[in-house]
Amino acid sequence: MDRPPRSRKARLLNGPLIARALFWYGLMESVAAMSAYFFLNWQQGWPGAPLAQEGTLAYRMATTMTFAAIVATQVGAVFGCRTDRASVFKIGLFSNRLVLGGIVVELGILGLLMYVPFLQRVFNTAPLGLVEWAFVLAWVPIVFIVDELRKALLRLREHRLAQ
Repeated sequence: MDRPPRSRKARLLNGPLIARALFWYGLMESVAAMSAYFFLNWQQGWPGAPLAQEGTLAYRMATTMTFAAIVATQVGAVFGCRTDRASVFKIGLFSNRLVLGGIVVELGILGLLMYVPFLQRVFNTAPLGLVEWAFVLAWVPIVFIVDELRKALLRLREHRLAQ
């Protein structure tokens, strides 16, 4: 309420928003995806052993981990990007039921792709265990907290400029 509303003529997808999506969230997503891939390979003995070979269960698990990490970072990002400067805690973390429903559907589809044998064959995925899920799901709060810190710094800068 401290700022005037967006102009009706202003675009919803503008340069700063696209830059934030690609360079801020995209960077975190790529770090999560690559770390998930190498985490699974590390569990399989890498770097002492070669990276998982294509066609093996370990390779399918590593690529599934990569995909699951992308989904997890998107969940963290959707919580964080509901506002561009205000803390999500001010508007309510769980106040948007459509967002929550979308997250449930997204995670449900991910689960189907990983645990339904027919879909495993079609999408070349493999089931993940508890340790792998813990690694992947740890990215949800990481992305959310890092984005909340970014917004806090923006608010602090705006407050200092206003004085």
